[in-house]
Amino acid sequence: MGREIQTRGDSGHDPEEDARACVDLLRMKLRNGPSFGEYKTDVESIFERMARASGRGGPGSVRSAVVDHGNPGVMHGAKANSNVPCTSDQEVLEGLLQAIPGHEFSFGRFTGVADALGCEHTLVHPVSICLRFTGLTPKTTGADTPVVPITPAEPSPIVLANAQATLNNQLITLYASLPSRTAFIIFTGHSDPRRMASLNARKSAFETAIRSGKNAEDMDKADWWTASDGRELEEEVEKAKRGLLFLGVK
Repeated sequence: MGREIQTRGDSGHDPEEDARACVDLLRMKLRNGPSFGEYKTDVESIFERMARASGRGGPGSVRSAVVDHGNPGVMHGAKANSNVPCTSDQEVLEGLLQAIPGHEFSFGRFTGVADALGCEHTLVHPVSICLRFTGLTPKTTGADTPVVPITPAEPSPIVLANAQATLNNQLITLYASLPSRTAFIIFTGHSDPRRMASLNARKSAFETAIRSGKNAEDMDKADWWTASDGRELEEEVEKAKRGLLFLGVK
């Protein structure tokens, strides 16, 4: 409708204003048809949305920071006010400790556990941290490129335990540094994707062989892709979608 509501600031929330806005939205829906206002796709970065928000200092006063491996400024942190490129989890921790005091929203990512598991990193895997929000597998490009199935390797229990202990200590240090009334969000993004990646690679290898002119009868049965394999892949995809989330306020 092109108008802002609940802009009273410290004077509090007005439920009547919410109710009137809902009635006005309903009227627009009735005038414009059943599909009006339906959610299609999210094309706005959370950092861009925050930059438009009005904090206690007015429009543009909600500042955000991204602390991550590589160069987040050319990726998911492009719309953030600050970007801190890192080469290790220790640098991520140090970057967050420095960014938190000057930003209302800080995002960081630790990859030590994923490294121990042998997982490829995605934007939100394995452990991402969002805090101080106060007041408010690569595709092949050619058909002739062979796809090598990935065999999930179990990490050494000692290596994994050390990675988990290191992450735990980093989170303790991070939490201890937060000012009071800080929202603290930890999420994994998704579960262990190794089995899913292995099945997907085997499926791609089989399909590539068929497209190249091979017959299934001429291939080793261990390389076949069956309906049973397809069902297992679907199950592994669903498992990989699951993640863990911790949300608290200090």
